[in-house]
Amino acid sequence: MELPRCFDYCDWSRSYLLPGGVATNIPRRGPGPGAHDHARGLLVELVLRLGATPVSLHYSETAQPRWAYDYSRTAVTAVLDAPGHGPVRVTTFARYWRVATVPETWEIFLNGRHLADEDRRPPPSQRYTAFIVARALSDTTPRSAESTGAPRRELCGI
Repeated sequence: MELPRCFDYCDWSRSYLLPGGVATNIPRRGPGPGAHDHARGLLVELVLRLGATPVSLHYSETAQPRWAYDYSRTAVTAVLDAPGHGPVRVTTFARYWRVATVPETWEIFLNGRHLADEDRRPPPSQRYTAFIVARALSDTTPRSAESTGAPRRELCGI
């Protein structure tokens, strides 16, 4: 199987660890792939992509009663201190439907602003989510590459 250039096999096989100074409501390390590892991975990939300092990570999960909408929803909020941007708050919401005919949905918010153009089905990897955030942050600040006519690296930030 060939993967798009912005992904590699490690995007689905990493085990992420949180440093001791990060405020979190989940374990700092885990046994392997799962919801908590995915949440930790989001913070780690954001820190790596932005050269930031991790501050906090919060994971929550809610299941709706069967008579309601029949879904569960997870939310991951990562807060970091990014050079040139100050505090950055990234929140992702994933909705997992129990009915097989309805695909899962995914939303991302950056500092409380919904990045509606980035809503996806299925959710992207943590590494690509960090790329989405970096691109959105660069869209809100002047780019020296554009002013000088230097080429931009587009495909997945690689």
